[in-house]
Amino acid sequence: MRAFHLLVPLALLALVVAAQAGLSVPSPFNSNVPSCLRVCPFGDLTYTVVIRDQASSPIVGSVVQIDFINCSTFHLCPPPTPQNTTQSTNGQGVAVFALKGGGGCARSVRVFADGVLMASSVSVASPDQDGNLFVTGLDQTVLAAKTAADPTGDLNCNGTHDAADGNVITAHMGHYCDGVIPVAPHSWGQLKVHYR
Repeated sequence: MRAFHLLVPLALLALVVAAQAGLSVPSPFNSNVPSCLRVCPFGDLTYTVVIRDQASSPIVGSVVQIDFINCSTFHLCPPPTPQNTTQSTNGQGVAVFALKGGGGCARSVRVFADGVLMASSVSVASPDQDGNLFVTGLDQTVLAAKTAADPTGDLNCNGTHDAADGNVITAHMGHYCDGVIPVAPHSWGQLKVHYR
């Protein structure tokens, strides 16, 4: 608890120094950091943030980081797939992430810009609902069991889990991570026998 009380004044001091030096400080209130992050094992879904300062001006070159440390039910694709959870904003203050992974988690991902906490309750949704890094028909079954309020089933980021989310899984059917050998559920026993 004592360490936390020390961190708050230090963070405020850093912001004051940055402001005095004429550097733009990211503003969580003026920036656009969506609360829904979509990820596919194939990497064909994107997450876009716009970082602005206190005057609502876009910040060029702001370092944006997505922190999954509290999201144990989401899995990034393993090597050889490079995962870039840190991006710098472009001339319009925009950073675009095309992460590869599967699974999901509700309201536990944090997003930082230049060390400033921009959002602390971002949810992750993926057409790979079961988190095995391979989109199959089983993911439709997992999705169907979720309630409308579960943000991990909101695959189109419209604010609720509804029938349209199943279409997202259909569009990504068969997608998997590079380096992951897709195994159909019915062939798992045969695969085990083959490698004994």
